[in-house]
Amino acid sequence: MNVFETIKQNRRIVMIGAGAVYLITTFALIAGITSGAIGAYQAIALAVAFTLPATLAMLSLNQRPSLLTVAWMAALVNAFVVIELSPVWIVIAVAWGFAGRNRPRPAIEARWMTWGRPLLALMVAVPVFTLFMHLDPVCTTTYADGHTETVKATDQPTGWQFGSTYTSSTGSSSSSIGTDSVSETCDSNTVVWWEALVSIAASAAVVGVASRWPTSEQLGSEPSPINA
Repeated sequence: MNVFETIKQNRRIVMIGAGAVYLITTFALIAGITSGAIGAYQAIALAVAFTLPATLAMLSLNQRPSLLTVAWMAALVNAFVVIELSPVWIVIAVAWGFAGRNRPRPAIEARWMTWGRPLLALMVAVPVFTLFMHLDPVCTTTYADGHTETVKATDQPTGWQFGSTYTSSTGSSSSSIGTDSVSETCDSNTVVWWEALVSIAASAAVVGVASRWPTSEQLGSEPSPINA
């Protein structure tokens, strides 16, 4: 396989992996919305947050090969944040790691990237955690005539919390509460509009840093094949 074919193969691996992330995220969030498991605010913020590794990978194709390392590191971070999709994230991380190591010439790096890349990769978890650090419990009552009513749950704790994840911070329960109603469903931690806005802003900050990542041209000329 010549150099041109190797480059094409690596780009194809990156794009297929990114496409898989976008596709899986879309289907998962659509399923969550249609089932009522998540709300619109939460879905939008999670869509942006969960696809950050794919966005970083795609940005690496724009003359930023050293950014691909951040992408596969970020995929591993998401494997710990979203336990249910860990196998998918690990496979994608391995594929992107292979594409990065399989370059005809090693990507040019600056000394600060040794700590800069892991730090940026860890930042992809921030938008997810910001959605669930403030407890906002609500209960939705469904009445016999079909209409629903949502009120703030007074018997559940509110306020700030730290260390919770997407997989463990939400939950619901249903119970019959009288002749005038059919059931009551309570969620221990809903996502309100300002939490979604903060999460999207955090995601935008990650993308903003990645978009300012130095290109190979800014870092210096590519090494010759003899020195690669």
